[in-house]
Amino acid sequence: MANMEILLLAFANNREHPLPSLAAEYAGLNKILSPRVLRQHFLSWSVSHATLDDVAYYLTLFRDRLSLFLYSGHAGRDALLTEDGAARAAGIAHLLGQ
Repeated sequence: MANMEILLLAFANNREHPLPSLAAEYAGLNKILSPRVLRQHFLSWSVSHATLDDVAYYLTLFRDRLSLFLYSGHAGRDALLTEDGAARAAGIAHLLGQ
């Protein structure tokens, strides 16, 4: 289990303009992935209400074993809009490249 791949799922919503289907998407993905997690095909780590610090922390923590980073929430052309601000695409790409 020490070398198991990790899927990182980050979800963030905007309090003023919430995405109505985000909670259902979060629950649905966890239901789909849970049987494979139980069979130890991979680990799945979900972060609800993701902040800038959350995204940076988990991308850095899991960098050697990360197989998938999924972000669900509002986004701009070159940024993901987290709960507390915009995570620039260049910064995320840098963290993923490590």
